Amino acid sequence: MGNIQTILDREIDITTQKCVGIVKAEDISEKIEEYYRDVPTKNILWELQEADLSEISADDVRKIAAQIGKFKPEGKSAILAGTGVSIGLSNMFSAYSEIERPEFPIPVFSDYEEAISYLLGRAIA
Repeated sequence: MGNIQTILDREIDITTQKCVGIVKAEDISEKIEEYYRDVPTKNILWELQEADLSEISADDVRKIAAQIGKFKPEGKSAILAGTGVSIGLSNMFSAYSEIERPEFPIPVFSDYEEAISYLLGRAIA
């Protein structure tokens, strides 16, 4: 599996998938299957700020959104994106995933605190 580290914070019930360096679509797909098979926490944050997503195509993004669309989560999901390719692909994924399962949006954030506040249901200042 690529450069994706799973960080569990059971205190606040969030799994963070921290992506660093080159990350491929297959790496993300494997982590999605792993997370939804085990569901270690209610919420999940995909942290992409240090990821190189240049090997992921628009078609890969569509396929990942379709893959995630088959799961019905108990909690929330969010993406913490960086800049450039990361933010573009993240926004594309968010749009595709909303088509696949509109009742479970996956918003994109550039600020860690805002992403955590969303996942925990807190008001964003």
